[in-house]
Amino acid sequence: MSFIKSLNRPKRKLLKFFTNSISDYKKYNDLDPLTVKKVLICRPNHRLGNLLLISPLIQEIENTFPNCKIDLLTNQSCAPQLYVNYNTVDRVYELPKKPFKNLFKYLKVCFSFRTRKYDLSINAVGGSSSGRIFTVISRADFKLVDSSKWIPMADGIASKHIAKESVFALRQFLQTVGISDLESEISPLAIKLTKQELINGKKNVRDLVNNDQQTICLFTYATGAKCYSEQWWEIFYNELKDRFPKVNIIEVLPKENISKIGYKEPTFYTRNIRELAGVIANTDIFIGADSGIMHLASATHTTTLGLFSVTNIDMYKPFDNGSLPINTNTVRVREIMKLIESRLFVELEEMAI
Repeated sequence: MSFIKSLNRPKRKLLKFFTNSISDYKKYNDLDPLTVKKVLICRPNHRLGNLLLISPLIQEIENTFPNCKIDLLTNQSCAPQLYVNYNTVDRVYELPKKPFKNLFKYLKVCFSFRTRKYDLSINAVGGSSSGRIFTVISRADFKLVDSSKWIPMADGIASKHIAKESVFALRQFLQTVGISDLESEISPLAIKLTKQELINGKKNVRDLVNNDQQTICLFTYATGAKCYSEQWWEIFYNELKDRFPKVNIIEVLPKENISKIGYKEPTFYTRNIRELAGVIANTDIFIGADSGIMHLASATHTTTLGLFSVTNIDMYKPFDNGSLPINTNTVRVREIMKLIESRLFVELEEMAI
């Protein structure tokens, strides 16, 4: 471990200590949704999943402030690709991943976003110390700095989800300035694929399977302890083949080009996030461990079965379009097959009706 990496944990604790006392800021008593023109969302992170998880917040802002433009403050990442089809997203400020090695660029980005005046600035994740700092130093009349303090007022279990937490917090915060919509359904994750991207994805899937049968999409990789072993995947894959012999199986690969089932099924590899999303969108079910690609699948509105063994299900589960989180510590492979069957054939049953 490098010296700089060894400082990460004490650095986070120090930042958290100093930022815990930072409060939300309101310049005026009331806020007119129609006059809000510029909103800043601070999510200084580079991971695919974490950036997709702010898409419900972006949609909430779009619905609440119909005349606004949204700027994003992130780390260098795929954020510009993810939100290219959001008409309200104006600028994406990208901080370098390694600020100590790119200090000039880091300061340049900080200066750049400080030159913009905002009506509202939001720290997308209450526990992010750096998010709090950037929200505080932004030039905004209203600042939602600590979403976590609003969550106990929100909707119990549902508000535990990291994608929903910031939306609940924003609604509670806005209630104090005259905007009181608390009950409407929260939007799912969304990447907003174009018609052409979906057509290209359909062609890519058809090239892999050469038929019109239903298709299961596997993603067998994940980072760290979230990654299941080859032995686990072998048991799962064999059971899947036995249970669904007439269903296509394809595997989308990570940037590391790793397959935990030994490339036994047609694979699709690309470094283009939107191209990958187009492929997943043209499959019937996505199955994979908690990861950025799992959230990408959810953002395409494909039925997503997320496999969880170490991370918090309530915080990160896929939650739309018949998707399910599965705790593999308590749910056996054969039971997972029943869940797959219940999702895989539900569309055929609805068509028959």
